[in-house]
Amino acid sequence: LTDTFDLSEKKLEFMYKTIGTFYLNTCAAEEQAIEFYKKALQLNPNCPELNLFFLALAFKNKSLSKARQYIHNGIKNTKSPAPLSLAIKVARELQDQQLYEKLCEELCEKFPEYELAYFYKSLNKNYYGLIDESLSLVNKTLEQNPQNSYAHDNLIMMSHYSPNISDKDIKSFADQYYENIIKPLKNNYPKPFDFSKHYWD
Repeated sequence: LTDTFDLSEKKLEFMYKTIGTFYLNTCAAEEQAIEFYKKALQLNPNCPELNLFFLALAFKNKSLSKARQYIHNGIKNTKSPAPLSLAIKVARELQDQQLYEKLCEELCEKFPEYELAYFYKSLNKNYYGLIDESLSLVNKTLEQNPQNSYAHDNLIMMSHYSPNISDKDIKSFADQYYENIIKPLKNNYPKPFDFSKHYWD
């Protein structure tokens, strides 16, 4: 096809991306889509959409060392928190604390309304043993979404390690967990976590 028509690199990139998307979305043929996306990426290595695709693909396949190379261009000028959230998960799996911190700061700065922004940052504070700072960030997450089960889990577990949190406070957190997470789901929820049963007796 490229020998028949004199196509510019930009048009050729567009063609490869279009064919790749067709294979991916219409035919569910991932391998063929990857083949054309790779050709497009060779023509434009900085393309955010393509880098994000290969970042997600590498993360899904647990090819973390390969995923790293797509982070910078994959999150460039993003108008959605999702690419940054994915990059943070990759950095966490890579145990690259410096990259994780950088991405968390960027997510909180660009998308402060995104409920996981402060939650990711709280995990980082917890990593350094800054329990009270971590708890403060978890509470910010719950202010944005009281039904965030991950935040409730961490709030209760981390509270045990803070000298500034009393047993009465922890019972209050457990009650909030029950009211916001367990109770709405009624009998569809699995057995509550062992750490909470002491406070619900």
